This record gives sequence, structure tokens and C-alpha cells, in this order.
Amino acid sequence: MHVILTSSFPIPGNEAVAAYLREALGAASIAWLAPHADASRFEECRAQFLTYGFDSVRPVGRSLEPKLSLGATETLHLPGGSPLEFYEALENEHLSSWLKTQVSGGRAVIAASGGAMLLTENVSLFRLLDNPLGTVIAERAKYRGLGCLEIEVLPHFDRHSAEFLDRVRQYSEQVEHDIWCIPDGAAVVQGPTGPVVAIGNAIVLRRGSFGDQGA
Repeated sequence: MHVILTSSFPIPGNEAVAAYLREALGAASIAWLAPHADASRFEECRAQFLTYGFDSVRPVGRSLEPKLSLGATETLHLPGGSPLEFYEALENEHLSSWLKTQVSGGRAVIAASGGAMLLTENVSLFRLLDNPLGTVIAERAKYRGLGCLEIEVLPHFDRHSAEFLDRVRQYSEQVEHDIWCIPDGAAVVQGPTGPVVAIGNAIVLRRGSFGDQGA
């Protein structure tokens, strides 16, 4: 397993993350898996991936192309959006099990924002944007992610208000898993062995306390 969770990939400002993919993992091409067909968004992502030096980018899955076979050098990319809608789309297309098999089988996967949240233990932090803390905690068990990583993530850490971040801190006091707060341009990486590590200024939040920051 090699999973990279980001906030805003592949838009400009993610050069360090792209370099890690190319140089540390040897990724040469990208397989783009999105929850819905969106040709214009795909073309925007494709153009940016090519700018970062990847050989090719192609859509996979029923959203844009019905072929799920992946090449040996392809890294699977999950773009941003609502993790709730993404999960529903994967379930409707019977792709959740396929995706988890790709991760557990060693496929390199990079996910952004809502796609990154989907790969973790729970996506309730997304609901905290529009729901009271008590409601989110009470209903948390209904909003499990795919559980590929035993953490939760807060994308766009640098964009949120102090009031919202305090609610996130209170939320973290009541959950077991670490929450990695990822600003735009940063990422966290889970490799086959060892702990989660950061690229850039991602910060871990554990039981109400902010801890280590990436380099």
C-alpha cells in the first residue's frame, strides 16, 4: 500500500507532491477515477498533470470510461468533491471493493480533498461544515469511509476559520483516530511500513491537541 492524501492536487502549488510521486514512487502516468462524468474537469486535471511531467493521464471507471484495468506504472488519482457523493457513486457503480483491492494490493493512490477523506476511517469532518458538533458526533458511525488508512483528514486546513477549527479540535477530543490537517500544497503519505509522514506543513491533531508538523 502506498497512499498519498492531499488537499488540492493537482492544481499549481503542489510541486513537492508531484515530485514525490515521480521521484520517490516512480509514477509515470495517472489513472483518474472521479465520482461523476466531468469532461472539462478531467481536461483541466490532465493539463496540470502533464505540466508536472507525467507521461499520460486517462479516465477510468464508469464515469467516463468503462475500463478498470490499470497499467503497471499508473497511479490511481481520486479528485476532490463531496466524499458523501463520491462514496454513493462508488457504491452505485460497484467500485468500492475494487478500489479497496487496488489499495491493499499495492497500487499507488493519490487522492485530493473529498477523495482523500473517502479513503480514511470516517468522513464526518465534512459534515461538520454544515451540522452542529453534537449531531456529527452522534451520527458519526453512519459516515464511515473506506478505511484504507486508520486516520481522518481535514483538507484545506489553511482556508478554514478559527471558529471552525475549534470545532474540529473539539471533535478530535471524542474520536480515537488521529486527524491530519492538510493545507493546500501539502500531503500525508502512508507507505507499506512505518507511520504516516507529511510532505509540507501538514499537522496532526490528536485528542484535542495539535502535534507534529511536516517539513
